Amino acid sequence: MNRALAPSALPPPAAGRRPSWLLGEWREDLRFDVRAQMRTPYAGVELHDIHYVSPREVDTKPSHGFLDFALNHRAGQPRARFPDVRGHHTRAMGDLIFVPAHTRLHSSWAGGLQRSVCVLFERNHRLERDWTASELDAALDLRGGALRAAMRRLAQELEHPGFESALMVETLCIQVSIILRRELDSAGTGADVPDRGRLSPTHLARVEAMLDCDGPAPTLAAIASQCGLSPRHFCRLFRAATGTTLTEFAGARRIERATHLLAEGRLPIKQIAWACGFATPAAFSAAFRRATGQQPSACRLGRAH
Repeated sequence: MNRALAPSALPPPAAGRRPSWLLGEWREDLRFDVRAQMRTPYAGVELHDIHYVSPREVDTKPSHGFLDFALNHRAGQPRARFPDVRGHHTRAMGDLIFVPAHTRLHSSWAGGLQRSVCVLFERNHRLERDWTASELDAALDLRGGALRAAMRRLAQELEHPGFESALMVETLCIQVSIILRRELDSAGTGADVPDRGRLSPTHLARVEAMLDCDGPAPTLAAIASQCGLSPRHFCRLFRAATGTTLTEFAGARRIERATHLLAEGRLPIKQIAWACGFATPAAFSAAFRRATGQQPSACRLGRAH
């Protein structure tokens, strides 16, 4: 699912093509394909592929707050700032961002290809309030593992809906809004030390950074130590924060990173296997096939065409 896109994956406009709730109508300088959409009482959710044909610089003021997660890394090395917010300066945009309603955003980026899942929150939502510069700075690069896990689950549900899919999406939207508000509240107060009952966004980001390093995965003891916790206590707090075990989270993140590296096409599969923490290419191929349904070589070949 988290695959990079080839330009051929985005055909020219055709009669009946769905407009995007976030991007509007298809146009020559911004081509996209809406893969799935769903409305809930709390938000609209959309999964789309985008092709930014050329470098762009835009100034927007959205009527709805939105959360956008670039599943295969954000294209074009974008930078942005909230020009009407005193004390906020231009910064790089991460792959998970939040833009509040009625808040002017100035952004610029080079061309590129991207797949995103976005949540557009309804008006008068709990996320509409006055935000501080520190909160908005955090909003342009959200790092919390729980929020990312929920957004990935939303993308999966949109692309592969199952039993009571509408109810599942509605529930995930509520979960996303609560986690997002808590993460931004923590950024506003500067809170980065977890209490005994939870992991802070800063510590979750630290875990993600450790898991993203090349080579063998860090041990549970090493990760827990970075958070100042015992391994047993860390496992309990991590599951409470993300809804999954560290092993499951690390495995999904390794496959996501491997998919991105395969799409880039620069590294041989053997080197990608090592970079993503697999002992052998065979172990990597087996894990990749279980997660995606295809071999790494087939994935790379498919992206090339």
